[in-house]
Amino acid sequence: RAAARQVARVLGTRHQEMQVDLNVAAELPGVVRHLDEPCADPAAVPAHLVARAAASEVKVLLSGTGGDEVFGGYRRYQLASMLRGLAWMPRAAAARVATWLGDRAQHRGSRTGEQLVWLRKLLEARSRHSFADAYFSMFEPAPPGRWKGVLRESVSHDELVVRLCGEMERELGRLPSSDEDFAIATDHLLYLPDDLLLKEDRTTMGASVEGRVPYLDAALVQFAAGLPRATRFDGHGGKTVLREIARRHLPPEVAER
Repeated sequence: RAAARQVARVLGTRHQEMQVDLNVAAELPGVVRHLDEPCADPAAVPAHLVARAAASEVKVLLSGTGGDEVFGGYRRYQLASMLRGLAWMPRAAAARVATWLGDRAQHRGSRTGEQLVWLRKLLEARSRHSFADAYFSMFEPAPPGRWKGVLRESVSHDELVVRLCGEMERELGRLPSSDEDFAIATDHLLYLPDDLLLKEDRTTMGASVEGRVPYLDAALVQFAAGLPRATRFDGHGGKTVLREIARRHLPPEVAER
């Protein structure tokens, strides 16, 4: 919130903060009803609460959804290069360490916790036998042994990877030739429409407001797709081109967040 206040001061925009109480047990039935189909993204609950709070002031919300996918904001887009650096580590050893980390309570409430969660996911990815399998592991809600234990029916992990790759191949005509392009294509074809946009559309409309996503304007997406890969991420992080633009208008500490 402090960064948002700073942006508002610099740009001279109206700034209003609202705080809402989060009672997941009370909110979940209504959110599930609005979603109207299975969507396992826990962010659906706060997304709906934000939309409901804003509904008292506005009827249209602008969202940053799509900025990461279009301009390379996710750390997982560097997974291919990280895995190449981990090629010396046996897959079995990576799996053991990932399981050891996964058995310990972890959360993203601190910088250290965030780094441990990422390390566990990176090692889990190293234990997989293909890049597609490794990249899909980034989306698993918990360590495999933990989340599989709560499913009513067993799911064939290998079959799931084959089916998802088959969907992408049918959509594109062929699978992307590089691991980096595979990662970005996965998010555009699967993660955005089947998770983020579904969640955002249903949770905002459930609060009687309309969510719009300017980063996914067709012309902007097409323009970004033609940019060199270096404009997406470099050694310092993602969204390189957006950060460069932000530096022209915002304080450095905000642009580098």
